[in-house]
Amino acid sequence: MEPAVVFQTSDPAEAHLVCSRLRAADILAAVNHEFSAFNAPFTSAGGGIRVEVPASQADDARTLLAEHG
Repeated sequence: MEPAVVFQTSDPAEAHLVCSRLRAADILAAVNHEFSAFNAPFTSAGGGIRVEVPASQADDARTLLAEHG
C-alpha cells in the first residue's frame, strides 16, 4: 500500500512529535527523509522531513492533526 505524506517540516523534533501524536491515536506513522535536515540547501527542494501514514489512514491522520494543531 502506498504511503501518504500528512506532514512536512524541516525540524526533526517536530516531525517526531507529530509522528508520536499519530501513533498514540493508533495510526501507523513513520518519519522519512529525516537526514535531509543536515543538508540545509536540499531540505525544502527535496520535500523536507515527511511524516507518512498508510493511504488508508491519511484522512484520519489529517483530521487529527488539523484538530490538534
